[in-house]
Amino acid sequence: MTKGADQADTSQVQTEDGKTLLESEKLHFDAMKHLTTLSSGSVLLLATFLEKFSKGLVWRWLLAATFGCFFLSMLSSVSSMLQSANYVRHTGRIARLERGVRETIYYFSVITYLLGIVSLVFFVMKNFYKV
Repeated sequence: MTKGADQADTSQVQTEDGKTLLESEKLHFDAMKHLTTLSSGSVLLLATFLEKFSKGLVWRWLLAATFGCFFLSMLSSVSSMLQSANYVRHTGRIARLERGVRETIYYFSVITYLLGIVSLVFFVMKNFYKV
């Protein structure tokens, strides 16, 4: 192979890697968008639920934990979305530190959402199924 052919092959590989990374960022953005929607919808549903059934509830601290987890999930999801949008806008390489921070925020968002769901399930079981 000639030197020009090697450079063309390398350029094509870099372009394909860039496209793959860009697609990955778009999927990441969509996942965070859905998680933000689910978290905010859960908060609104929980607020409506509390309006109707606020008398005689026990373990109210679980409600505070549920609201807190959903709120933290929303904030971290939006932060992660902004980071992905920034990458897509600049279409450059993501520094290792930035990627680590974004992945940490991503996992934090997912974990806080799941903790919110779990605390809500325990609250409902305690108050409505008398476990």
